[in-house]
Amino acid sequence: MELLNSNDLEAVRSMYQQAHNKSASPNSDGTYNLYLNFGYGCDEYKVTEEQLNYIRQ
Repeated sequence: MELLNSNDLEAVRSMYQQAHNKSASPNSDGTYNLYLNFGYGCDEYKVTEEQLNYIRQ
């Protein structure tokens, strides 16, 4: 999975706020897998810690 593109950061941040369930799990390379569940499936994104902190604001 590729790291989230900075151009998509605002869209993912908006989706994070709307998601029913959300979680993040750390990877061995210092990145995180971000999971967003909307009740009909789950979207997964690979993000840096800085991106994750921004998305969670």
